[in-house]
Amino acid sequence: MIEGLNFLNYDVWVIGNHEFNYEKAFLEKNVATFKNSVLSANILKTDGTYFVKPYEIFEVNGVRVAIVGMTPPHVTQWEASAPEHFEGLTFPGTVEQS
Repeated sequence: MIEGLNFLNYDVWVIGNHEFNYEKAFLEKNVATFKNSVLSANILKTDGTYFVKPYEIFEVNGVRVAIVGMTPPHVTQWEASAPEHFEGLTFPGTVEQS
C-alpha cells in the first residue's frame, strides 16, 4: 500500500484502525517508508508524545490549509485479541485531542 501512496505522491497518510491489524513493527516500517507526512493527533506514546505528527499545514493558492489526522479511538477494543499490535500506544478520543 505504501508503495502506491508514494507512487501517487500523496501529501499525507492518516493512520486508520486497519493499520493495527498487523504487527506494530510492520506499521513502524510503513511509517518510515512513507515519503511524506504520516498523521494522527490521537495516537500517543506512553510518555505522552505523539506517535506521528498530529497535523500538517499546507499553502494552497495562497491559503493556509491544515490537515489534522484522527484515528478511530476504538483500536484497543477492535484489536483486543492482539494487544501487541498497539503496545505502548494510547488512543484518546478524537474530541479530546481536537
